[in-house]
Amino acid sequence: MKVNQMLNALPVLQKMMELKLPIKKAYKIYSLAKSIEDKRQFFIQEEKKLIDKFNAEILENGNIKFNSTEDQMTFSKGYSDLMNYEVEDLLSIELSFEDLGDVEFTPRDLMTLEGVINFVE
Repeated sequence: MKVNQMLNALPVLQKMMELKLPIKKAYKIYSLAKSIEDKRQFFIQEEKKLIDKFNAEILENGNIKFNSTEDQMTFSKGYSDLMNYEVEDLLSIELSFEDLGDVEFTPRDLMTLEGVINFVE
């Protein structure tokens, strides 16, 4: 699974963490979310290193200001490489549809969970 896919799954997992579930299912979801959050923190640090490498400035609105267009293009390439990095040791879990009861998910929610949750019938 690539970093960007992993990061996209986190908001849906956070939604799932609000569910009242049997302890074993809740713990599986918690462990998965914690694992992704730990990895997210690592990649945030890597992103900061990349920003520092180009002496870029993070503006109040979250945008990044570069000293040159060339720096911005090189950063974009490095950032793209970072987001496409394969995360190899990511925990994945199995859940049945019954485990989640009547909780409503969008098809996009389910798509973002692909690779971290394997739904079984």
